[in-house]
Amino acid sequence: MKKTRFTEAQIMGVLRQMEGGVPAAELCREHGMSSATLYKWRAKYGGMDASLISEIDLPLFSGPLVSQACSPFVCHHSAA
Repeated sequence: MKKTRFTEAQIMGVLRQMEGGVPAAELCREHGMSSATLYKWRAKYGGMDASLISEIDLPLFSGPLVSQACSPFVCHHSAA
């Protein structure tokens, strides 16, 4: 998965500036991003705070036991 150039705090800062009335074209030029990125962020993160954004990226179920139990390709038999 591709890493983002912007942290959650930076995304929230840009969205707050946009809500404050700064034009989208000016924000894109200032932060070096496309307008499509800005509008995707607004659609995805609009109305959230930084703590909710970090919770989005966390997997609901994780750990070795869960992944082994859920994987259909795990072989539980020893080859003898």
